[in-house]
Amino acid sequence: MGIVIKRKPFLIFLIILVSISSVADAEIPSRVEDKTIDGYILTRYTFRDTGKDSDQDIYGELRADILFPEKDRYEIHLLSALRYDIDGNREPRYYYPLEDIGDAYKSNPLGYIYEAHLDINNPFWKITQLRIGRQSGTGDEQIFFDGLSSDIKIADNLGLTAYGGVAAHFFEIDAAWGPDWLAGLGMNYSPFKSTNLNLDYLYTEDRRNIFSSNDQQDRLFSFKIWQQVNPFLKTMARLRYINSDPRDLTVRLVKTFPEIQTELVGNYFRQLSTQKELSNEFSSYYDVMGESHPYETYDLKFRKFFGKIIAIDLGYFERRLIEDRDEGPFNREFKRLYSSIEIDELLMDNLTFAVTGEKWKSDEREFKSIGLDIGYDFNEGKTRLNIGTYYSLYKYDYYLELGERERVRTYYAKLRSHLSKSFSIDTGFEYEDSIEEYKIFKMGIRYDF
Repeated sequence: MGIVIKRKPFLIFLIILVSISSVADAEIPSRVEDKTIDGYILTRYTFRDTGKDSDQDIYGELRADILFPEKDRYEIHLLSALRYDIDGNREPRYYYPLEDIGDAYKSNPLGYIYEAHLDINNPFWKITQLRIGRQSGTGDEQIFFDGLSSDIKIADNLGLTAYGGVAAHFFEIDAAWGPDWLAGLGMNYSPFKSTNLNLDYLYTEDRRNIFSSNDQQDRLFSFKIWQQVNPFLKTMARLRYINSDPRDLTVRLVKTFPEIQTELVGNYFRQLSTQKELSNEFSSYYDVMGESHPYETYDLKFRKFFGKIIAIDLGYFERRLIEDRDEGPFNREFKRLYSSIEIDELLMDNLTFAVTGEKWKSDEREFKSIGLDIGYDFNEGKTRLNIGTYYSLYKYDYYLELGERERVRTYYAKLRSHLSKSFSIDTGFEYEDSIEEYKIFKMGIRYDF
């Protein structure tokens, strides 16, 4: 079926695109008087279609880092986002296959401020930086809060980070929840030049007043160690506890063999206990997905280079449930074995070619698939086109009522063009062949300053 795009919003987006492109070559200074400004502005239009339903959205993102070079005393950091739903179904009483989390809000457009803080460098003795305002996570968990944080240098090999304030929750069923707050302390210690130890503590309090939910008070403890055994071998291990229960374990190893142009990467992850209802910081989507049961994953990747033209990858990924009875939507057990080859400048200059062969196994079912990507650089390397296809045994989103699709074949085309040193345009199209047809069109413009 063809794609029908509502003309007015899309034409407005194109007018903005052409207007910005017309000044793309203009020199816009990033130095203003005694300030240095770095960042970007990103605008993206997205169209989705199932053949029966369609949805259009416009997204915006602004990142700005303002530095005051004189004595390097002050910094200002801002990260914000905007979302405008052009024609989506915002009525929660009716099933809409293209709904997303933005449709949960009554207001439209939606604005998010992820960071808006002032940094003061070396304000006091032993304090290397003091941050004031809306901040993102400083420790081992993704958090947002309005408050204070500081980096403290105890010794050359020992540093502390202390932070706390009012918690910022962007996705909650009841936006009136609160007041919520959090506080944390992190320690970073390097006993040897090649060894680094990190301890993190985070306390959260999430007060709730709807349904039968109880107020949550949770404590996260994280222990992490990095070890560089030699210049070509690095390891990392992390163990986390939530309250008095073990939360998860992560082990990572990276080994390179420069004499034979080979790299080996291994990752192991295990969720050690069932994750029930917790503070928003630790279970943002509990009200949608429910409990998360223990599982473990093995991820092994091997890459071999043959000069600068050919690279071969071998990989194995397995997701295994600790208890087979826990399998269900969003919690699958499967294995994936794959091999791929990438060739640069195949047949002609600026042409790249990659093919991937896969073998999937889930329950008693086995599937084999082929993936392909062809890329070409033109316009003196300022523009790149990629076309290809890949296979997914499971894909998760709100396309189906359960948010899960099986055996999905995706075809895509992506075009990126640099109009100047600062401006770039990204365009992409995806077609998914599963239970039903699913199409996605995206076009974005970005200005770096």
